[in-house]
Amino acid sequence: MSEATSPKPSPDKSRRAVVLATVGIVVILGLAVFYVAVVAPLREVHATLRGFRESQVTHDEAVKRLGGPKDAARRVVTYLRLPRWMGANRAGATFMLSRIGPEAKDAVGALVKALGDSDSGVRWSTAYALGCIGPEAKAAVPALAKALGDTSHSVRMSAAAALGRIGPEAKDAVPELVKALEDSEYRVRKNVVLALGEIGPKVKAVVPALIGALEDTDVHVRRCAVGALGFIGAEAKVAAPALLNALEDPDAKMRGGAAWALGKVGVEAEVAVPALIKALKDSDPGVRCFAAQTLGKIGPAAKAAASALSDLLQDDSPTPWRSSLRGVDSVSAVATEALIRILGPTPNASPEPPAPTE
Repeated sequence: MSEATSPKPSPDKSRRAVVLATVGIVVILGLAVFYVAVVAPLREVHATLRGFRESQVTHDEAVKRLGGPKDAARRVVTYLRLPRWMGANRAGATFMLSRIGPEAKDAVGALVKALGDSDSGVRWSTAYALGCIGPEAKAAVPALAKALGDTSHSVRMSAAAALGRIGPEAKDAVPELVKALEDSEYRVRKNVVLALGEIGPKVKAVVPALIGALEDTDVHVRRCAVGALGFIGAEAKVAAPALLNALEDPDAKMRGGAAWALGKVGVEAEVAVPALIKALKDSDPGVRCFAAQTLGKIGPAAKAAASALSDLLQDDSPTPWRSSLRGVDSVSAVATEALIRILGPTPNASPEPPAPTE
């Protein structure tokens, strides 16, 4: 009886098996390379963001772990582009980019896209990140201007603040910012006023909008408007009549800010001196101080204020700034300097006091 022999595999089947085995090996190697090159780095970004969010690592440690500012920004942007179903921490990613700041300028495109995220928290942190990047984020101005109409007041606040930090490069957003002065949320209006001040007077609509904000129902908005006009300076001289009216504001900080701003924008002596003399008798020492300072700036043309300024020479109330500036630490010291400027020059004039703060 002959021994049974097993059939030999055909050459075609052998080749097919080799091909399948080769393809399998290539796929496995490809997956391994993909994991090492893509998945593992993204997992590291995710873990780093989680540690940062939970205060397990500091910002500097997180950035160092991700390869330094530029590499960290690049990797976080890649992570930010992951599909939503993958569960990426998008708010954490945008906040990390905000902490990197201007060195994350290459992330602007991805951040503009993130401004359309369905999560208001992501939109808020995205606008904040763009503001932290600053003028380098000017490409985002149209998207940020659109965000001034967001349904979330927090996003609107963040968008307005971001436009302010971008500064003059955000001039194309002025029309939308002016519209946003009608926002129902005072904190949005406050940030809008600050943004307009940062963009500056090169855009004609800025100063009139700030003058209008001096009449806002919220005192914080009014204070910001008077400060913005003061920082703009002489180019906001048209605001002088409105600032003179603001000397009658019920809020003391507003009155003091108006007196300070008048010295910055410049004002005709015959109009300003009587109002400033009245302000020298204000119950608030800050108002008296800034009124005296502005009268000193007017100089000899404010000679009519000499008597009222002399009445303040015994006023030891502290000035509204914290640190002493060459002895100018009281209302009496400011009044003394003002009298010297009005009645005659001095070789040792004290430096100009800083702007009033809220």
